[in-house]
Amino acid sequence: MSEISVQELGEIYDFAVRLGKDAGNLLMDLAKARWGDKGRGEQLVSEKENAVDIVTKADEDVEAFIKSSIEKKYPSHYFVGEETYSKGASREYLIGDEPTWCIDPLDGTVNYTHLFPMFCVSIAFIG
Repeated sequence: MSEISVQELGEIYDFAVRLGKDAGNLLMDLAKARWGDKGRGEQLVSEKENAVDIVTKADEDVEAFIKSSIEKKYPSHYFVGEETYSKGASREYLIGDEPTWCIDPLDGTVNYTHLFPMFCVSIAFIG
């Protein structure tokens, strides 16, 4: 495992906080567009493995935003996103010794789909 200095870890933390806020703002913009349309706006929901494990276009869009932001800032870091991982055939353990970001872009998808305002972005860094 590569050593990360306290200073680097502080910079990563600051980046993660800013990224979480930016991704959260994106989620809120998408939700507000649906609320303004009384929930009739485009939702695009599909099932992952069963009817209670769903993914929305917002999940995918926010994950893509987070992933591209991380790749620009830290191109050597690995990325595990809930939505891209769940679409893959592999169920192998994906966390190794490399600096890795684990993301749930829309934690609370069911609440989001029902316009219940209890959802968030989850970002973890494993260094």
